[in-house]
Amino acid sequence: MRTLQLAASILLFAASATAQLILRDDFNYTNALTFNGWFAHSSGGQKQIWSQGEFAVLN
Repeated sequence: MRTLQLAASILLFAASATAQLILRDDFNYTNALTFNGWFAHSSGGQKQIWSQGEFAVLN
């Protein structure tokens, strides 16, 4: 019975949750992302991420 109540509570809470856009970047620049205001972290310098217009490429 408690499992059913817990599942119903989770479903009710999840149904009322809303999402919001935090960050959007259209990659409308070229070159490495670190040249355009992005920061390398977590093994930064191993491989660079480049932007080629509308998409990003891992080099």
